[in-house]
Amino acid sequence: VWTAHNLMAHDSKNVGYESKMLQRLIDRCDGIIVMSELSRQLLMDTYTISSDTMIQVVPHGHYIDAYPNTVSRDQSRAELGLDQSARVVFSMGRIMPYKGYEHLLSAFAQSATAGDTLIIAGPVRDRQYADYLQRWAGGSLIPGITIKILPGFIADNRLQYYFNAADVVALPFTKVLNSGSLLLAMSFGKCIVAPDCGSIPEVACHDGWFRYRAEDKAGLAEALHRALNTEDLPERGEKVFHFTQNNYSWEQAGLKAKRLYEAVLSQ
Repeated sequence: VWTAHNLMAHDSKNVGYESKMLQRLIDRCDGIIVMSELSRQLLMDTYTISSDTMIQVVPHGHYIDAYPNTVSRDQSRAELGLDQSARVVFSMGRIMPYKGYEHLLSAFAQSATAGDTLIIAGPVRDRQYADYLQRWAGGSLIPGITIKILPGFIADNRLQYYFNAADVVALPFTKVLNSGSLLLAMSFGKCIVAPDCGSIPEVACHDGWFRYRAEDKAGLAEALHRALNTEDLPERGEKVFHFTQNNYSWEQAGLKAKRLYEAVLSQ
């Protein structure tokens, strides 16, 4: 049984070779786990799958209680040296080109006003890309706004400070199928700014999702502006948390995976 988190690696150096390798893997699978109905359809459209191979949708589980979450918004901002009245946008994950961080920097510069803060944090694989973002942030800084790019791993017990300090979480993907970052942000009860691509429309809590069309060049800036000027973000965040808790439990995911394994073993 193979879990198809992606149909192709984000940074594949040889798409033709990798697709042939994945096809050979699929040819040997008795079952395949996908994380959304869209993932199932795209998998079937992209590869040749035997009618004997079982495909089961098992949604990505939430991260509630997986990480400490005991500090308040005010405590988090004091710890990170952020003004209590600032509007804060946070984006976390591996700092890689497919995440679209250069678009986020540009969109934030267009939609932010004095006192607003953007934090981008996460491990770095592509040092040149991270250095480019640092130069962009330093050279294009608009007076009164703050952009912090923090390359490096955030310890489990520190994640809560960044999420709880944020008003919204931005996920400016240029391409995506499934996103663990989306579930992580939702697990902290955060409203999301993200494109309507991949499995996001199927997975996100629509009460807390500020969506934009992925192909719309002005969409990210407009969505950020809407989010930062929405007065009931905390109330929407509560809805996001309860939606995530109710719809993405590991118990539900485990039962669906169990059914697939039982079906494979009974063949």
